[in-house]
Parts: sequence; structure tokens; C-alpha cells
Amino acid sequence: MKRYSFLCIFSPLILVSQASLADITVYENDHSELEAYGKLKAVLHYQQHQSPATKLKDDSSRAGLKGKYDLTPDLSLRALVEVGSHINHSNKEDVLSLRLAHIGAKTDLGQFAWGKQEALIHNLDNYDFTNKLGGVAHYTRDEMNNKRNENTFSYRLDWQDFRVEAQLNGNRDLDKRARLRAGGESFKVNEREIENGLGLGVRYKRDAHNVQVRVASQITHYQQGAKAISVATTGVKTGKLGGGNPWRLGATLGHYTLEDSRASASAYTLGVSGKVQLFSPVHAYLTVETIRGTNDLSAGFENALTAGAEYHITQDAKVYTEAQQSWFDRSKEDQSQWVLGGIYEF
Repeated sequence: MKRYSFLCIFSPLILVSQASLADITVYENDHSELEAYGKLKAVLHYQQHQSPATKLKDDSSRAGLKGKYDLTPDLSLRALVEVGSHINHSNKEDVLSLRLAHIGAKTDLGQFAWGKQEALIHNLDNYDFTNKLGGVAHYTRDEMNNKRNENTFSYRLDWQDFRVEAQLNGNRDLDKRARLRAGGESFKVNEREIENGLGLGVRYKRDAHNVQVRVASQITHYQQGAKAISVATTGVKTGKLGGGNPWRLGATLGHYTLEDSRASASAYTLGVSGKVQLFSPVHAYLTVETIRGTNDLSAGFENALTAGAEYHITQDAKVYTEAQQSWFDRSKEDQSQWVLGGIYEF
């Protein structure tokens, strides 16, 4: 049974053609376009100190539709809907969930959207290049309940080498209490509802120098007076070795704070990563990351080292393996993880 499940999950990776299947056009005419996209992800995951230690599971696959309708040469309507899988969820009725859903317009003055959107602080360009286990310092965990905000109005403007973004988040209920973690230590606030939030972001992209830098922040106010503040930046530099093999270097730095009337906790994050094409189609990568707590999290820390390699079957399909060793403070045991995974994008 386990072997059958493994083949079913990875069959899309085995059956893909050598041609790129990205940006599937569902419908198109002179004024409108509808595209389908998605990402199928599966992993065989070994995690020390877990029971069972090894699991075969879906890795948050997702699929969506995005469309546009041109009203004039300078004005178009835009919409996007994306659902994610929860095949491993204990609640069998909750197999799919709505990840993103927003509508808007693109004009000469910028792009506007309203609905459920990815928070700018979580939508930073990936610096760590890993497929599953990395991103410790990126802090994309949905700890403070602002990863994909509902009732969000966003604005984006591209000007020369810069992109400026802003988001206003409306009121919404929380599925779980907001929490900030550093290693084995955590700090929670007793909040059940977000009152409002504000996200800001700036991206600088210089193609001539193959460099990209992005800064983002998120301020979230909760109903009973608690507040969360997140600020982070990522930078990515690309190039080629003497033999023509491409390489990438990335780094991130972040500061996260969660506070209420009784206490305050903060965490600093730092990460550095590198990736290189050893030979076609094999790439290798290495990521070093750390989280350090302060204030009520001063005893918490996490250091992580992640190494991996990936094999590109086609432009849209790859298999990979990576391992991570994490070192924690006294309140949590050190952890080893390993994964064998596959990703197919369309």
C-alpha cells in the first residue's frame, strides 16, 4: 500500500514531457485571458524524535486560476483564486482550503487588489534556495496569524528599478493564538481577533548587476491591545562560474516582536545561502541560519544547517534530497531531518 501511494504521488513527475507546461492557457481572446497554474509537491520525510519517524505525505500542493480582462490599453481587471491541499489533515472533510482569492485592476498609476492575499513580510523573495527544510531565518511560519490575510487592500507600483507595495488588512477572526518562537521557547498572547494591520514593501532589482534586494514590514494590531511588528530584508545575487555554470548567493536579516500589556518578546534572524549548478541538470545548495530571542525569549535560540541537491527532470519537474541539523537551547532537543521530495509546477 505504501509503495502504491508513493507511485501515485510521484506519477506526475514521471509522466511529464520534456517541454515546459507552465502557464497553461485555459481561454484567450483579444481582450481577455484565463490561465491555470499549480504546484504538486510530495515528500518522504524523516524527522528525529517523531513517531513515526518517517512519513510519506503531500507537501501543501496547490492549484489556481488567474485571469485578466482589458477594458482599455491602460486599464485591465485582474482576478486570482488559489486552493491548497490538506491530504494529511486528520479531518478528512478538510482536504482543500482557500489559500488566496482577490480581484483588482492594473492601471498606469499602479496595481490595486482586494481580498485574501499573501502578506508582504511572508512574500519576500526566497534567499535560501531550499525546497523543504530551510527558511528558518526567513520566518515564514504562520506564527502571528498574518501569513495570508483576508479583507486586504493592496497597492503596487513599478518605477524604473524599484517596486513599492502597501497593504491594509481588515478585521478577521483567528484560528489560533498568536505566538512568537525562538528555539524551544515561545511567547503567546491571548487574542482571538485581528483588528487591523499594515504592510509595506520595497524591492530593488538591477538586472544589469544580477542583484535583487527587498525590504518588507508588517504591523498587526489585535482586538485586545496586543501588537506584532515584523521587519525583514532579503538579497539575492546571481552569476556564472568560469565554465558557465550558474550560481546564486542569498542572505536575509529580520526582527520580529510580539507584545501585549503584560510582556514583550522579540527574535532576531540571520541566514546565508548558496546554490550552484554542478552539471546539467544537477544543482547543490547549502544554507546556514540562526534565530536568537530577546526579552521574554532571551533563553531561546535555534541554529540550523541545511544541505541538499536537486535533479531537474524537465523545466517544470524536479526531484531533490536534503538534510538539516538544528541545534536548540536547553528546553528543546537538537533535531535531525531528511527528505526525499518531488515538485511539479504548471
